[in-house]
Amino acid sequence: MPENQPVLCGSSFKNKGVQQLIDAIIDYLPSPLDRFTVHGFDPKAGEQVVRSAQDDEPFCALVFKIVADPHIGRLAFARAYSGVIDLKSTLLNPRTNSKERITRIFRMHSNKRKPEQSMHAGDIMGLAGLKDTRRATPFAIPNIPFRSSR
Repeated sequence: MPENQPVLCGSSFKNKGVQQLIDAIIDYLPSPLDRFTVHGFDPKAGEQVVRSAQDDEPFCALVFKIVADPHIGRLAFARAYSGVIDLKSTLLNPRTNSKERITRIFRMHSNKRKPEQSMHAGDIMGLAGLKDTRRATPFAIPNIPFRSSR
């Protein structure tokens, strides 16, 4: 029996289809809270690490989209898999091994932004202030690095 696969249409020009993409991620992909654990590795030690989707775990997230907002600049859409961060948090980008600072956190509703003070496990938010970030970039807090794949 063939599998059904969702197909979404959109354009990065004028953010057409962004809300449908976020809705599809929420509807079709498992929430970190439903997955219970996320497996990855510590890039410094090379050891396997397991994180549960709890606020008391060290923070880790994955950026899945970058947009250019006319009022904010670069806005990175990310899903938090564990932990909590707040405004002015510094995160480790393991791709470049550099620290990046979050200046603003937004809950996105289509092309409207609601400022937030923190991001918790399971949240999908827009993060401003990340300079050297690309799509599929994992983030963690600097003293406890985490990378989702080698």
